[in-house]
Amino acid sequence: MWAELINLSDHFPWLSLPPLQGHDNKACPGHPAHSWPKSGGGPRWAQTTAALLIIGCILAIICFILSFLALCKEQEGLLRVIGFILFVAVLIQLIGLIIYPIKFTDILIQRGAYEYSWSYGFGWGATILMIGCGIFFCCLSKYKDELYGLTKPYYIYQSP
Repeated sequence: MWAELINLSDHFPWLSLPPLQGHDNKACPGHPAHSWPKSGGGPRWAQTTAALLIIGCILAIICFILSFLALCKEQEGLLRVIGFILFVAVLIQLIGLIIYPIKFTDILIQRGAYEYSWSYGFGWGATILMIGCGIFFCCLSKYKDELYGLTKPYYIYQSP
């Protein structure tokens, strides 16, 4: 969840473009010196990508709050619901993380060299962690007795 907030803090510039030699930086429309405004400008695909990541982040926050409710109030029915919501958030984020480089490459393929910044990799890391959390919450209901302390503890070592 925090990883997605840090990822969204960079807004659109998920790419680091090296300066062109022999060119005026202000004349290059894709260069960071002449980048899109942070107030919501930019192409539709960039706005859509940002919106998809924000929706995924909101779903992760909702799952975080629901997990407290499910674990503190002992409502094991919510555990699989949380897992399902996390998988929906993963799907939404995957769409956003795939659309962005495809559309950006279509626009800047003529420029040549470009590399993605750390925030794009951070978004992929957050998505992979959400996949693991979704699997965890889907499987957690099988261990509800151990989770809520309803079983007798089994000790491997018995004192003499």
